[in-house]
Amino acid sequence: MSQSRVVICSKYWSVLVVVVAAVGLMTLSCSNESSPTSPANAAGSAGLSGSDGGSSNTGPAIDLEKSTNGHDADEAPGPEILVGEPVTWTYVVTNTGQSALTHIALKDNHLGDIDCPSHNLTPGASMTCTARGVAEEGQYHNVGIVQGNTPDSRQVTDEDHSHYLGISPDEPRIDLEKFTNGENADEAPGPEIVVGETVTWTYLVKNTGRVRLANITLVDRPFGPVSCPKTALEPGKSMRCTATDLAVEGQYTNLGKVTGVGPDRREAVDEDFSHYLGVLVLAPSIDLEKYTNGEDADRPTGPRIPVGDPVTWTYSVTNTGEVPIGNIALTDDQLGAVECPSAILQPGKSMRCTVIGVAREGQYRNVGRVTALGPDRRETADEDPSHYFGFRDVTGQIGCSHGYWKNHASSWLATGYSQQDTVGRVFPGTIPWPDIATSNLSEALKFGGGSGVEGAVRNLMRQAVAALLNAAHPDVPYPYTAGEVINMVDRALASNDRQTILKLAGDFDRDNNLGCPLN
Repeated sequence: MSQSRVVICSKYWSVLVVVVAAVGLMTLSCSNESSPTSPANAAGSAGLSGSDGGSSNTGPAIDLEKSTNGHDADEAPGPEILVGEPVTWTYVVTNTGQSALTHIALKDNHLGDIDCPSHNLTPGASMTCTARGVAEEGQYHNVGIVQGNTPDSRQVTDEDHSHYLGISPDEPRIDLEKFTNGENADEAPGPEIVVGETVTWTYLVKNTGRVRLANITLVDRPFGPVSCPKTALEPGKSMRCTATDLAVEGQYTNLGKVTGVGPDRREAVDEDFSHYLGVLVLAPSIDLEKYTNGEDADRPTGPRIPVGDPVTWTYSVTNTGEVPIGNIALTDDQLGAVECPSAILQPGKSMRCTVIGVAREGQYRNVGRVTALGPDRRETADEDPSHYFGFRDVTGQIGCSHGYWKNHASSWLATGYSQQDTVGRVFPGTIPWPDIATSNLSEALKFGGGSGVEGAVRNLMRQAVAALLNAAHPDVPYPYTAGEVINMVDRALASNDRQTILKLAGDFDRDNNLGCPLN
């Protein structure tokens, strides 16, 4: 008579009948009709041995979680433990199914049978089992295996791996942690850094062993050697090393490697990667050109404008970069904020901004400054100075030439100046030229010109003495006062610029020849 045995597969599997005949055994295999992955695989390593290996939600199941000194070290190397120090393995056994489990037994492939507080667990219940040992040198790996029985004598099992690395107490140990612009960028892409900006790598080097380390060297590939504040570290001590460079375009990877030597000449080595992504951002650029009454008067004296006449300052603002700019702001150090038709300029575009004022007397200087922001909020700026000279209208005013004053000593009396007064006493700005400063005013009227700045100063002083005498004489309606003449001369001399000095000499020459009312 034939006998039959029912083999229960998971709920996804068909129920099969194996018929044992007198002539032999007919073997039928289970087939998965609805899932390409068996429930035993889907549930991890927990399953049934020779019985129901199905879902933990509907059938019996058991779970084992093993840790080494508190670390769930499924993968090597696991925690580092000094050789000879205690090792504690903790096994948490849980009934993850819906059937009570009995005859629970826990084994370890290296440690053998492990005592647990119970051999039975109701559904959802857990228990913790422990084993202790002493750390051995090198890489250590052991496996815990748990099994239990259901009320109908089916068996469920699970296993879990754990690791540790046994370290000799006198083995030198070193650790390197590397940061890019403050970020621990072990994985790409790391921080984004604009091409051309500074990259700072920080290396934290620590002696993690129990012996002193000497001859510590740090090398970064491809950067090269990195300087550190020390070459030796006591146990537990650390130091920071830094290196800087300019960011390059694209994905950048470098590897720091630190080496130290213990007392027995054994080396300790560690390395750490870091990354950044160099992004190319075009820099914004702006240009300002400023004009006074249409003249690009970057240097004094600028255009001569009668006192009280209108002055028009024109500011030409141009985006000279390759990216749009916004938040454009224009100011003048004398006039304040300047209104412009737009706060945005596309690449290559320009705009004009205008301010109108009234000419003041004397030399005038103001500086325009424009600022703007690029798409990345980087600022660009430019500035441009401008000048004019405000003079009084000479209509009805006259002056006597240097030749007149050279030949009419009697006319000096009314001016308050003497022919023997030295040039340096009257015009302090001439002190840098001793030969000129120690000459008297009468001699200055006879100065010739010459090359260089000193030649220009001689030319100016010939006309300046005549201008001073004209301004000081009560019967000469000269365009300037004596004090104004002296101030104008000193400002021109302070520029130490030949063209500026010669221009004032020419202005005085013109005014000194307006016509002389004396004698």
